[in-house]
Amino acid sequence: FYIDLGGLFDTLNFRRFPPLLTPGEDMNDSVNPFGFDQLSGFSVHTIAIEMPASMLTKDGLGAEATHSPKDGHGAEATHSPKDGHGVEATHSPKLGMYASTSRPSITTRNGHVGIGNLRGTQVSRLANPLVNELIIGTKDKDEWNTRDPDEEERFVDYFLKPRLALALQLAFGFPTGCTPFGTAACSPNPPAPTDTTLANFNRDDLVNILLKYAPSDTNLSELLRLDLSVPPVPLAAQKRMSILAGDLAGWPNGRRPKDDVVDIAVRVVGGPNYINARAGDGVNTDLSPLPTSFPFVARPSDGRNLNPEPHVDPTP
Repeated sequence: FYIDLGGLFDTLNFRRFPPLLTPGEDMNDSVNPFGFDQLSGFSVHTIAIEMPASMLTKDGLGAEATHSPKDGHGAEATHSPKDGHGVEATHSPKLGMYASTSRPSITTRNGHVGIGNLRGTQVSRLANPLVNELIIGTKDKDEWNTRDPDEEERFVDYFLKPRLALALQLAFGFPTGCTPFGTAACSPNPPAPTDTTLANFNRDDLVNILLKYAPSDTNLSELLRLDLSVPPVPLAAQKRMSILAGDLAGWPNGRRPKDDVVDIAVRVVGGPNYINARAGDGVNTDLSPLPTSFPFVARPSDGRNLNPEPHVDPTP
């Protein structure tokens, strides 16, 4: 995970104004054009689990069809998985997941400890990255973290009227005259006046992307969703901007270590103009090399020898 923490969370105080990448910078997934990865050189605890997709699907079938080992001709998978000649792919390829943290709770009154909940009380949850930080309003963050994803209806207004989109408009306006991954140059000047309130926001697109399996769904749940019918992309061919760069196997379809979730979130929440203008924090890569096999995450940094990646503080 790579991010310019200060640039994003210090009231969008990015290190370029406006924070737009050139076409060449945006297509280069191995160089940080102007941001500082403030997580560089630090390590986190990882719980890595590898399991067959068939253990997660509703019908118990895998992501891909298997073919009969007896015919030798690469025949298509049978539609009768019990005949011993092959197994079809799952009919329920879309998975939804989230992680939560709970801790025991104790009530104290007048200095006396009462009976607590030893089973644990949920204090945090995470599915899609940056939802708690960039979408949910400050006054409801604690409440949101205690709720299950299927209670998202009570928070849907934050998705329909995202505060981040308004903050981007107030800070930078709507960059115009740009084509994503094209040759048109972006104007460095903030363009025309923009909305100064949330009244005109109605972002059904964010609700569909983050809270639904399909636009026709009526039940809302904030889950990290993965469509197993989308083939995985080898590491060398992955694009950090995932769907915005034509790579359908990345976030918000699951989440890979290489996915630039910050730039994707800023652009998608900001709206089409920020997609077209290539907005971002200027950090395009984690300098630690990623393995091509399990557990697929970089090894911990060596605190003594600053290997494989040193921590680099931004210059004033």
